[in-house]
Amino acid sequence: MTRDHARRVGKAAAARAVADAVQPVEGITRVTQPTLDVLAALINADGFELHGWAIIKEAQLRGPTVYKVLERLTAAKLVTARWELEHPDGNKPRRRFYQLTDAGAARARALLAERRPAASDASWRPAFGAVH
Repeated sequence: MTRDHARRVGKAAAARAVADAVQPVEGITRVTQPTLDVLAALINADGFELHGWAIIKEAQLRGPTVYKVLERLTAAKLVTARWELEHPDGNKPRRRFYQLTDAGAARARALLAERRPAASDASWRPAFGAVH
């Protein structure tokens, strides 16, 4: 086997490993890190609705990335979206609010536990410096 052939075989194996790691989840064709970030932000909302800007701040991602993820999650029926009737501050534009469905919350918790186990374990550990 030549070095060039070995390199090609190695790249193909790496590509298969990446494809295997990003397997489709029911209703979602791609589970990316930004998808997990948005799902974590929605889980942290504890059942409350969040508007897009709040999700952007919580997930620490750029707007276009967050809105594309929210679009995919809404199409998959894991998230509901609604426009507010009128912004409470008068002349400001209306906001769109997002909330996990019951199925979406269950799927999000399962995904986060599977793909970010350290983060899901950390939520119930005692805080640093906590008194026992």
